[in-house]
Amino acid sequence: MKNKKFLVVGFIFVLSISTFFADAKEHPTINILDNKQTINMIGGDMERSAAFLLKSTNPKEIANWVYKDIDLKVCRVSYDKKQELVEGEKTLEFYDNAIKAMQYVKNARPSVKFWGTLKSDYDGYGAENNLPDWIYKEYVDKDYNPDNLDTNKYACFLADYLKYHQDHKVPISYLSVTKEWGQVVTAEKEKETIEKLKDLLLNNNNYKKIKVPLFIGPASWGVGGGQKFLETVKEKNWSNLYYGFSTHDYDKPKIDSWKSFVDTSHSMNRFAWNDESNLGAGGRFNGNEPPISSTIDAYLKKTTFYRAGLDGEVLFENWSRGLSVETRSIYFIENQPGKRLRGYYISKLFGNHIYNWTYFDSSLNQLNDVDTMVFRHKNRLILWVLNKSENKYNNIEVISNKINFDPNIKVHQRYWTETTKIEGKTKSFYPHKNHFKISVPQKSISAFLLKLQ
Repeated sequence: MKNKKFLVVGFIFVLSISTFFADAKEHPTINILDNKQTINMIGGDMERSAAFLLKSTNPKEIANWVYKDIDLKVCRVSYDKKQELVEGEKTLEFYDNAIKAMQYVKNARPSVKFWGTLKSDYDGYGAENNLPDWIYKEYVDKDYNPDNLDTNKYACFLADYLKYHQDHKVPISYLSVTKEWGQVVTAEKEKETIEKLKDLLLNNNNYKKIKVPLFIGPASWGVGGGQKFLETVKEKNWSNLYYGFSTHDYDKPKIDSWKSFVDTSHSMNRFAWNDESNLGAGGRFNGNEPPISSTIDAYLKKTTFYRAGLDGEVLFENWSRGLSVETRSIYFIENQPGKRLRGYYISKLFGNHIYNWTYFDSSLNQLNDVDTMVFRHKNRLILWVLNKSENKYNNIEVISNKINFDPNIKVHQRYWTETTKIEGKTKSFYPHKNHFKISVPQKSISAFLLKLQ
């Protein structure tokens, strides 16, 4: 699979450290190990918050904060049943405010790619339909039998969405035929819809100039549901329809579930992503900072899915969506300027040091309440240390066996606790050639940036 893995000759990290530190077992240690997948997706999200960007007094500045100052390559947006609630009565101007927000994003990052997914905030698990009722044959209230989904009508609906956005110079590069709603848009129905949509875009004169997007399935609510979808696609040999596969993780998956999802996707030579990853910057805090423990928990989830082999993620809801009770990493209420909170600065450091970087395994000794992530790009390395405990750890030995750190260039540490300023606190020090010592405060997120020889 392209870009999935690469080997750096002579720079494979190994676990054995005894030749360098005879007393390593007596100290807390972080051992940098082998290189794994290269990250090829990092994005932001405004599926529910695009139009509300215009309600701020500084929309251009907010778009620049997220899509210019952070190296986000993708922006997730939504298609919505309100574009045609009554069959034949198209109201595509419904998207105009979202398109204005997309234009702000595109001005901030001209190369950005937009990813369309279904707006599923309607009561699709109860009485209300997430798609227009007319897309179902013989639709009856609460009847979500997938056999009633008319894929011809659904394909036309999606073609209209793609055309309107391309006509407004914000084309959709990636498309998920659904989001979360796997009990209606099954793998079989998704296949039918994709094939009929592609036929419309390639052969129907009304849509012939519209670029066919790359399809990403299934944008499932949980990893378990996504895994079932992938198994069907693999069994039926339908993977040629897809660029990759994505899922959310609201079913609280363990690493084995993530690994099954990743391995199944990779076995079909396709990428695997989390398209709604938690920033740990939100919650019902009325614009105040969430506790640092929430942010630590969000980044601990990243250690799990990257260890399982995930190829990237989309950071969910970078700014407010109109509910003043909800804190976001950039918070504002109507007719007020957006302000950056702590979660923004953490996500900025994270987002600027992951795309096209390679994930490395790492192991820990005597650090039961700590976890780590390591990424490398050429001669640069970033080590994340996440301490969820009340313990402060001093003199942790960071060790690698077959690579040298540059002893003439300082390691730069930036860390956040409950009491640091929102930009974090910084330290710097010189490493030794193959090791250095660090300290991490209690309940903290730390990132260490360094150069390699």
